[in-house]
Formats: sequence, C-alpha cells, structure tokens
Amino acid sequence: MARRFWRGLRRALLLLLLSGLLLTAGGGDYRPSAVDLAAAPYRYSIVAWELNHLPDNALRRLAAWWPGREELPRAERLAQAQEFFALGQEQRRWARRQRQNTVAHRPPTVQELAALSRRERRRQELRPAAETTVEAELSRVLAAQGITAPWGGVFPPVDAVFGGPPSVLVVSPRERIARQQSVLLRPGLSVAVKGDIEQELLRAANLSALVEDTGGLSVYPSIVLDTVGLRYALEITAHEWLHQWLFFRPLGRNFQASPEMLTLNETVASVAGAELGDLAWAAMTGQQLPPQPGSAAASDGPPPLPARAAGGFDFTAEMRQTRIRTEELLAAGEIEAAEAYM
Repeated sequence: MARRFWRGLRRALLLLLLSGLLLTAGGGDYRPSAVDLAAAPYRYSIVAWELNHLPDNALRRLAAWWPGREELPRAERLAQAQEFFALGQEQRRWARRQRQNTVAHRPPTVQELAALSRRERRRQELRPAAETTVEAELSRVLAAQGITAPWGGVFPPVDAVFGGPPSVLVVSPRERIARQQSVLLRPGLSVAVKGDIEQELLRAANLSALVEDTGGLSVYPSIVLDTVGLRYALEITAHEWLHQWLFFRPLGRNFQASPEMLTLNETVASVAGAELGDLAWAAMTGQQLPPQPGSAAASDGPPPLPARAAGGFDFTAEMRQTRIRTEELLAAGEIEAAEAYM
C-alpha cells in the first residue's frame, strides 16, 4: 500500500513539473548551444532521479525505525556489506573480461550468463542492507571525530544509494586549459558514444571535450559506485557527504564561484573523505591499514596515484611537466602541437 502511494506521488510530481515546463516554454528565444545539442540524447536528469529515489529512501528509513523490527547483529550486517561489494568487484571484472571477449568475438557462455544472473539477484537482495550499514558505520565515525551538529547527531544524515553514477561531459576551449562547462550524462555510455560526443563538439564548435565516468555524485541521497571495493566505496560516500556538509557553509555555497573555489572544495572533500573512509573501513573490517599515498582505492577500484620508486616513474612530477609544457605550447598558439603532446 505504501509503495503504491509513493509511486503515485512520484507520478503526480513529475506530471506537475512537466506541466510547468510546457506552460513556460516558448516565452523566450532559447537557442541551444553545440554542447546542448551534443548532450541532449544522453543527458542525466537529477530531478527524475530524486523523484524516484528520495521517497523510497525515506520509506526505508521509516521502516528501519519501526517499533518491533528485528535487527541483525552488527557482525552479520558487516558481513553482508562486504559480500555486496565483493560481488560488485566480481561484476566489474566480468564486464572487463566481456569487453575483451567482444573484441575477440567470443560471446559469453550459458553458464557465465547464469552465474551473472545469480550474482545480480544476490546483489539486489543485499543492496538495501549494505546501504544502511555503510550509512550507520560512517555516521559512527563522524560522531567519534566530533563532526556533529550543535544540537547533536550528524547533519545532514549520511544517505547513499549504491548504483551507477552519471558520467560527466567536460568542455574546454582548445586554446587554453579551462573548464568552460560540464554536463551530467547517463551512466554506462559506450566508448564509441563518448567518442562521438567529443568529436561532434570538436567539429561543430571547435571545443575540447572529454566524457568521463564518475565514482559518485553529491545529490541527496548521494549516488555511490557499487562495483568497487568496500574501502573505496566508503571513501566515495564520505567524499560526497562532505560536499553536502560543506553546502551549509560558505566554502560549499561558493562551490561554483570560481575555478579556484571548485578546486578547493574538491581538495577538502578528497583529503578528508579518504581519511574518514579509512577510519570506517578499519572499524568495519578490523584490519590494519597499510600506509599508501593518494586515494584509498581498493585494488579493483580506481587506482591511487602511484608513488615514485627509486629512480622510477613519478606520476605527480610527470603530470606537472605535462601541464607546464602544454600551456607553453598553447601560449605560443600551437594548439595542434599541444594536443599531440598531451
């Protein structure tokens, strides 16, 4: 009954929104840009996502507080969360092998497809519990670190949905390195589609463009990638929560005031998110964390920045040199040379 009510409410809100858009359409001289046209078939709708997930998450939280509800022991809840992310990593490895097999014209076997289906069913069973457990464990860490509201408790409440976050289209002028515009796109776009969007913007507007996958998005609830290890998922959850926490402070509210403010916000969320995620991971697993530079990514997630071995490759130094040399070429008007160098 409750599920039908929320579904009906979502439909009513969506209808109201669409009606408003139709009533206000045509009142101005709107001319879509090249970026609008290239992104239009693949745009990601935050409004639609909120209408579909915010009521469901509110209902899940209400059910968790319902009197008489039996809660599993913490050890069992932690085990379920770890199983969920282990299955997600397995899905990620399978998808990687499948891409290689597609190139080699080797379709998946019946047994592989059956295993994939069983794995996905199990993940769907574990997903709500994994979300609740990660939210609770990270909230416990935040409270222990004193990151609480004046009236007590963690605000905003940690709230995350594990799934596929959107991709992002980043647009820059060709003659200088600057984020001119960014647009959220649907998750799961193929390499071919990403390349088509980038080439279309180069052809139609002489813009540099990059379509990149993301690990999370700080809408509310946050969207967190679910095919990485538990440790990296905790880091992403903490990172996105910090963006929400900063929103209630001048630093966060001025997120888009300038490129420098954007960089500052992302740096704060990245550094603090990695530390908070590590604390939550240690609390959930009881394992001692090995010291490592850069991101706290799990082995099967996005890799941390590599440290320099004695006489070996220094990623940070190479990236700095690449940026300096590229800007020198762009300043001299050698755009094609700069692109070829990068």
